[in-house]
Amino acid sequence: MKAPERIVVVGASAAGASAAHALRAAGYGGALALVGEESDLPYDRPPLSKQALLGPWQPEKLQLINAAGYSEMAIDLVLGSRAVQLDLDQRTVRLSDGERLAFDGLIIATGSSPRMLPSLSAAVNVHSLRTTGDAMKLRQVFE
Repeated sequence: MKAPERIVVVGASAAGASAAHALRAAGYGGALALVGEESDLPYDRPPLSKQALLGPWQPEKLQLINAAGYSEMAIDLVLGSRAVQLDLDQRTVRLSDGERLAFDGLIIATGSSPRMLPSLSAAVNVHSLRTTGDAMKLRQVFE
């Protein structure tokens, strides 16, 4: 069986970044793209509610791998653009900015999204904590 020439990993959180890293560690040498909706490098989410929110850690400390590490592993970071359509016949993923990424192999590691209760969505002082941006905003509220 021929190895894929290009693998696209949709989801640039811990699972997606780990999948891309594992592919390289296992010897995969083809093109590899990691797609994420957030503009930040992939980061560890559990410390958002602890170290990042309370102040000792800056967002950079949450990063799973720094930018140089992705470059060294030849992982193409496609950040700040959401995957919005999958075309299995054409073997492409369309992004929110209109770009289409062709693939031979695809990993979907999108995780979950927080859901706000409708009765709380307009309430004052109700926050979600999902991203580094959320943590930094809440940190300011607590100061």
